[in-house]
Amino acid sequence: YLSELKRLLKPTGTIIIAVPNFKSFDANFYGRHWAAFDVPRHIWHFSKTAIEKLFTEKGMQLKAVLPMK
Repeated sequence: YLSELKRLLKPTGTIIIAVPNFKSFDANFYGRHWAAFDVPRHIWHFSKTAIEKLFTEKGMQLKAVLPMK
C-alpha cells in the first residue's frame, strides 16, 4: 500500500494517516480494555518507531506524530 501511495503522491504532496499506537499512554493505561484492541477493526498496531521505519523504507519522510484527541 505504501508503494502505491508514494506512486500516486505528487512530489510535494503529504499523506495523513491515523493508526493505533500500541505504545501510547492510553494503551498502557487501559491495557486489554484499550479501544484500539477492538478486532476486527484494528488488526495491526504500530508504534511511532514502526511507522517511521515503514515510511523511511519506502523513501518517504515522517514529518509529525500527533496523539488522537
